[in-house]
Amino acid sequence: MIEKINKYYKYAMVGLFVYMPFHIFLSQWLSTFTGGLDFWKIGKDVFAWLLLIFGSILVIWAKKTNKLFWVLWGLLLAYTAIHAILFVTTNQPTKTGVLAMVYNTRLMWFVLIGYNLSLLTKNKGELIKQFTKYLLIVSTIVCVVGLLQWILPKDIMTHFGYSLERGVKPAFFIDDKPDLPRVMSTIRDPNSLGAFLILPILLLLNLLIKNWTMVSSRQKLASTPRSSNQNRLNLEQRVQTRLTRFSQFYSTRINSLKTQFLSQGDHADKKMMLSGILLLHLLILFLTFSRSAWLAMIIAGGLHLGLTYKKQIIKYAVAYKYIIIALVLMFGLFTFVMRDQYIVQNVLLHSDENTKLQDSNSLHVTQIEKGLSGIAKQPLGHGPSTAGLVSTRLPTGGLLTENYFVQIGYEVGGLGVAVFLGWLGCLLWLLRKHTIIIVTLIGLIAMNLLLHIWSNEAVAASVFIFIGLLLYDTKSKNPAKSS
Repeated sequence: MIEKINKYYKYAMVGLFVYMPFHIFLSQWLSTFTGGLDFWKIGKDVFAWLLLIFGSILVIWAKKTNKLFWVLWGLLLAYTAIHAILFVTTNQPTKTGVLAMVYNTRLMWFVLIGYNLSLLTKNKGELIKQFTKYLLIVSTIVCVVGLLQWILPKDIMTHFGYSLERGVKPAFFIDDKPDLPRVMSTIRDPNSLGAFLILPILLLLNLLIKNWTMVSSRQKLASTPRSSNQNRLNLEQRVQTRLTRFSQFYSTRINSLKTQFLSQGDHADKKMMLSGILLLHLLILFLTFSRSAWLAMIIAGGLHLGLTYKKQIIKYAVAYKYIIIALVLMFGLFTFVMRDQYIVQNVLLHSDENTKLQDSNSLHVTQIEKGLSGIAKQPLGHGPSTAGLVSTRLPTGGLLTENYFVQIGYEVGGLGVAVFLGWLGCLLWLLRKHTIIIVTLIGLIAMNLLLHIWSNEAVAASVFIFIGLLLYDTKSKNPAKSS
């Protein structure tokens, strides 16, 4: 009975995991036929909350609870309580206040939703492989849509219900210049799309490297001569087996060559497929023109390669050090010389003096300073919805702090930040052996110093549900064992 219920719970969770990256697109489009856009918007969060409660009940019923399960629940309840107390004491509007509480706490929901499923599943390694496959399939579809968006007319999303009046911009441009479009695919905005692609890119890179290593190892093994001990059979044994071996030689040899040929062909096809998909992901990441996402990808990718393939990288870096130094100097010189060119100013530097908008670099600094000033004036917190994305819905306007951690401090004060950072630090410590997810988190933390990335449902669900699934194995000796 309970196994059947667990299976349905898994199906529901897979549905949530797969749906989240398409939520904005589907809700905007389908609501043009069904109406009730607000229902579509809140439906995903209601469903996620029900999955959290139902999954936790299943874990308790199956007697699968452990210390970590209760610690995660304790941190979630403490964080929610801080929000609730400030929501009441600061008299925040009900709609925006509740929405801000959902946005801020659902990161913890997603971790517990994933962890519940891992506790209820026997073959946990296979579960990780399945969700890796789901994520890569979904991210590839998202990239294909992004490529089509780049090729097709820039107002294409208006045909699917996108508009400012309905809460989503139909197109994005660098500093609102029509000749410099940015893709956002089915995700809300280009920065969030870039953040969403970091984990799939690292998983694809890891799979591609493993595939190359596997082929090289097999080729090396096939070319290794047999040990002399294998030939030290006495004369009598050799005579007795000669006839049998002779009769089997041709059929065995042909089958062996056939198997080897097909195996190499399969691996070649797989390498080509993985390489193509990886290049597609990197292209779409580039077309977001999100400097914060590029930076996060460089940080995460560099850390992953450095931690996992340190010896190989040092070997090649030493061998080609002059070429590497020359390339770095050439890029720096190119950027300096071309700093006054239109493309460089807008794509890399965002410092075009002709733009009427405030330079995004100075805007980040200004907004962060406002947030820090507000925290200093009221360290206990201003209340949920007073900062971040939800605050823009307030009639009086809000404060986009351009920094997720400053946003949390502004809304729920020092105590709220302490609980959140304690929870985040706990995850980083428990998953310290899982290189891919750790470097992904580090990259996203860097992005959140400049943006409110974790407020995006697609990024939050894909990363933190995956984290929850991995929490079953917090003592793995292989950094990429489950990734």
